[in-house]
Amino acid sequence: MRKGKVDLSPEQVIIRALEQGLTKKGAANLAGISHVTYYEWVRENPDFASACEQARAKFLQEAVSVIKGHPSTVHKLAMQLGRDDPELAPLVEKVEQTGALTINVVRDGSDGRHPPSSPPP
Repeated sequence: MRKGKVDLSPEQVIIRALEQGLTKKGAANLAGISHVTYYEWVRENPDFASACEQARAKFLQEAVSVIKGHPSTVHKLAMQLGRDDPELAPLVEKVEQTGALTINVVRDGSDGRHPPSSPPP
């Protein structure tokens, strides 16, 4: 290890990336694993799954704080989120229809769209 450099495990890289707003697939790529491996780790390791869920929730809470301070940016942010993360596309539709923003953080697979035992396409 070089002086001043901190080596992170792939799991730590993923958690930090999710806290910064990367998608699950983007975080997995940054950590050097496939998104399929990411979903396997989530399914097989409840502590890792919980840490990932908390990391995404942290990012979303911070994003909501920013949005509340700048309500005119809600539409622009929703459109960007929908482009960057297909999982958030339904959010864009809801913002378009209602002009309101509600964010619910769910554990992977528990939202009914994807069974917990298989990663989304």
